[in-house]
Amino acid sequence: MWGCAMWLVVMTFLFPSIVYAQSEDARTRHLEMLAKKATIYAYPMVENARVIYDQFYNRDSKSFKASVNTLRTTASVPNANFRVPSLNLDVGYGYLLMDLRAEPFVISLPKITKDRYHSVQIVDLYTYNEDYVGTRKDGREDGPFLVVGPQWSGSTAGFRRVIKVETEFALALFRMQIINSEDLETVQSLQSQYRALPLSAYLKTAPPPQKPSVVFPPVLDKNDPDSYFSAFNFVLSLAPVLKSEKALRADFETLGLIPGGSFELARLNPEQRAALRKGFAEGLAEIQEVAHNTVDTRNLYGSRKFFKENYLNRAVGAYVGLYGSSREEAVTVAWRTDEINDGEKLDASKYSYTLRFTKNNLPPVKAFWSLTMYDENLFLAKNSLNRYAINSGTLSELKRDSDGGLTVYIQRHSPGTAKEANWLPAPPGPFVAVLRMYAPTREAQEGLWKKPAMTAVNPSALSKK
Repeated sequence: MWGCAMWLVVMTFLFPSIVYAQSEDARTRHLEMLAKKATIYAYPMVENARVIYDQFYNRDSKSFKASVNTLRTTASVPNANFRVPSLNLDVGYGYLLMDLRAEPFVISLPKITKDRYHSVQIVDLYTYNEDYVGTRKDGREDGPFLVVGPQWSGSTAGFRRVIKVETEFALALFRMQIINSEDLETVQSLQSQYRALPLSAYLKTAPPPQKPSVVFPPVLDKNDPDSYFSAFNFVLSLAPVLKSEKALRADFETLGLIPGGSFELARLNPEQRAALRKGFAEGLAEIQEVAHNTVDTRNLYGSRKFFKENYLNRAVGAYVGLYGSSREEAVTVAWRTDEINDGEKLDASKYSYTLRFTKNNLPPVKAFWSLTMYDENLFLAKNSLNRYAINSGTLSELKRDSDGGLTVYIQRHSPGTAKEANWLPAPPGPFVAVLRMYAPTREAQEGLWKKPAMTAVNPSALSKK
């Protein structure tokens, strides 16, 4: 029996134009699929580069946090005047972009009481959550913790843990629990005790030779292949090739996706240009389609080990929102529709609602949980109590049901003095309720815990006024 090679020789001799057309079509489709794969692979890295430029390089940006290697902390109790979508009322934040090329960074934490949650999320340039330090993983230990880059080797003696990052830069995102508005000063005091220093500064030794400064470029138009892949090439220069991805990165180079290299679509031949444009559009479309149909975010954030080679989920996570927590650190669920009444939008202008947690079905956490109210655009909505969330830190102030359960009243107007402690005011229209669970148990991590239904009660007479 003839092999494939002999068959191709014969077919080429007999029907050269047909074989050439088939091979040309196959080559074109291969380039399109490769461009699509590169687009999906690159998406979180491009988004991350865009945000890093905005928050750590562009001092004219409203989002600017701090310069490189400088920790900045913030803590406040926002209200409806803060026009930022999906505001998290539960924690105070800290932001640090670490340049790990010359030397590692040392992070030390404040001493905290056993009932307060805090964490530091270490994110690399791929947007993998490399590791966490804090109460879930380290208890009340304050460190010091050593964060090292991919090229570094040296002594790690004297450090509680060493976190090795696969890229030359990494983000450290600090979170400190805010129990209530009266707790704000305590949180700010604890934040002032964070320490984040280059290793030489921590050891009080002479610093190593400094590397040339790196400035993340602005991503001018993430929907334009030239801008998109130029940013990708830049980030690749700070992400040494891993053994498991050598073949993949070599394939990308055939499209001009070279670490540190300039990228111009015009430099490719016509076949490559057309294939890249088509693959680029297909890649972005798939990310958006999957994101718009995703309601469970537990699989969108995590480590490289967690994702394995699921680059699409990694991209969808970046599309939904960068820097989400790994599911062992926090799990978020939301109520947007009335799942009992034909899936219509939750709407406090039509109904009042109750959300009842039975005694044995409170959100399963080792740290704390918080239920926050937003309007349909995920903004906080003004209300007479200036109350935007109910959390487990205030359970002692809430009234429990006779069987030990907890009923939350979600409506426009007060349910009455006797129930007002459990009232989470809703805006006069569609709304979204978001439950965040910190240090969730296995049941919450794996989706075994089922959120209770948001139950609509009879239309309130007040809502008709």
